Amino acid sequence: MTIKNQLSIFLLTFFCFKNISAQQVYWADSLLGFSSEYSSNDPMQFSAKQILGKPSRFPIFGSTANAWSPATDNSNNEEWIHVKYKTALQIQQIFVSENENAGCIVRIEIFDQLGVKQTVFDNSNPQKPSLKGKFSYYFFEKSSLKISSVKIILNTSLIDGFNQIDAIGISDSKDSIKPKINLIDGSEIEIPREDLGTNINSKTSELLPQISPDGQKLIFTRQDHPENIPAISNQDIWISEKDSLGNFQLAKNFGAPINNSENNAALGLSADGQQLFLLNAYLPDGSMTKGISFSTKKGETWEYPKEMKITNFYNDNLYGEFNKSVSGKVIIMTVQRKDGFGSKDVYVSFLNADSTWTEPKNCGKVLNSAESESTPFLAADEKTLYYSTSGLPGFGSKDMYMTTRLDDTWLNWSEPKNLGPNLNTPAWDAYYIFSADGEYVYYVSYVEAGNSDIFRKKLPKGAQSKTVLLVQGKVLDSKTNKPLSAKINYYDLKNNSHVGSAISNSITGEYSIILPNEKKYSFFAATDNYYSISENLDLTKVNTYKVIKKDLLLAPIEIGLNIRLNNLFFDFNKFDLKAESFAELERLYNLLLENPNMKIEISGHTDHVGDVASNITLSNNRSKAVLNYLVKKGISSARLIAKGYGKSKPLMKGTSEDAASKNRRVEFVILEM
Repeated sequence: MTIKNQLSIFLLTFFCFKNISAQQVYWADSLLGFSSEYSSNDPMQFSAKQILGKPSRFPIFGSTANAWSPATDNSNNEEWIHVKYKTALQIQQIFVSENENAGCIVRIEIFDQLGVKQTVFDNSNPQKPSLKGKFSYYFFEKSSLKISSVKIILNTSLIDGFNQIDAIGISDSKDSIKPKINLIDGSEIEIPREDLGTNINSKTSELLPQISPDGQKLIFTRQDHPENIPAISNQDIWISEKDSLGNFQLAKNFGAPINNSENNAALGLSADGQQLFLLNAYLPDGSMTKGISFSTKKGETWEYPKEMKITNFYNDNLYGEFNKSVSGKVIIMTVQRKDGFGSKDVYVSFLNADSTWTEPKNCGKVLNSAESESTPFLAADEKTLYYSTSGLPGFGSKDMYMTTRLDDTWLNWSEPKNLGPNLNTPAWDAYYIFSADGEYVYYVSYVEAGNSDIFRKKLPKGAQSKTVLLVQGKVLDSKTNKPLSAKINYYDLKNNSHVGSAISNSITGEYSIILPNEKKYSFFAATDNYYSISENLDLTKVNTYKVIKKDLLLAPIEIGLNIRLNNLFFDFNKFDLKAESFAELERLYNLLLENPNMKIEISGHTDHVGDVASNITLSNNRSKAVLNYLVKKGISSARLIAKGYGKSKPLMKGTSEDAASKNRRVEFVILEM
């Protein structure tokens, strides 16, 4: 029988079972005492506290830092642990997850709320066990009193090696407790993998794939390739771009200064394609140390990487992984720190106003365990997190999971879901990268001769993140139509909170941003001596991935400049400014503040609907609403003129809704400077 067949039969015992709905199951909630606990470099690992809660190591049993292990591996004394339950219960079943060297339990005692003891299992003549790990069940007549605690006694001299117990559960039913892996929907669907072919995969190892947010570029690391710098015992970054048919072209070495004589690896490409994030801190003298860096693209050239300064950054582990959000404002990392739960944990760091980063915060015990978490990937929706852990039940030594951020603290997450046996294998699974459209996962798998290649698979719906919109275009001078280098900012219109930023290419003016669906956004480009013509998008009803093209215009600040204020909002036939308008008005206010001699005319315009007089009145009132806002902010009324033109100056002829929406507007024109 093959290993794969053995695994399939074993899993069947877990996933074909259906719990009786009336069954109550409780897991140990607190400790009342224990004989000893294994002492490791980290006090959290193998400690008695690790026995609390649900099992974390199945269906593949074996040693885990998430389980209690007595101090010695072959004690002549009895080892014991006494656990308590939050809810007292009349029970007739005790479940024990013995994940390492099972079979050494010789006695089990239960206690009611008053401390009255009853022995429910006593093996006076134990035989030497032979099982590595198992789920052990102990059944008896239902207790007459409500049981609040259980004591497990071991004879660890029965078997060589350390014993471990992962969890102790109780139930009021004789229907066997069957812990289940928390699986994504659609995990049972067979998904064939796609080899990315010889343009990507070589005779040496390909590692650490990164897919650009638009899916057009694949960046990865190659080990010991003859075209590396140097070729022997070295890792370099390579890149491949898709052709017009959607196929990846022959990969090219990224070259200096991104690659050097050290080991190099990419952590991702920004949504705008203008910044590359890199493992290790590149120092000015050409050396590298622990940390992360970024390189900015100037035209077609990449600058020497600069270190990203993270407050009080350190990592007590030899390894660390980092992932930056598409908004550019958040870094998710897996590192080992003093406030962690064991080995590497998931941490979060936020961008400061001075371009430094906050001290990493641990993301909490829902994500983290005494075992090692690694390779985090924050999806484009910035709510879905994928990461690898050996601290949760899975199909191999390390599995990939997904979880959802529940609030803006970044510390509260949903219970992680296993991506299932079609994405997780009996081996070590990590470094999964997901495309922004949510359709594919890219990953590394080992092939012949011990080398690794890059593959991809389509994702079942249950493994996909929330949909996003990819906005692409150019930043252009509104008068000359020439491309401009600029910063693009985008905001949540509801509360005017800054969501993210991007930069346009200094030569082509090209930019791209990713906007998570379910919100309304304003966005605009900004650079010196130009006024931004803002845009807005309502994504509250968009539920599929889309790519839209939208050029952003910048108008040179000069007399005669006429700008439409796109992000002013009024209710139908009303002139009261809605709250979503204030961000647009603040930019106009700042323009006047920075140019104290500037005078402007604010003009209101309507569509074709309604009579002339009422449209004149409405448009005049809307322009006056803007004037009044600026005066209240401190701008002299002598610098402002408000006029209403009604429907006399349409931008587009006709009576269509498209024409009407273009003609309904408020503009300003610079009269003096």
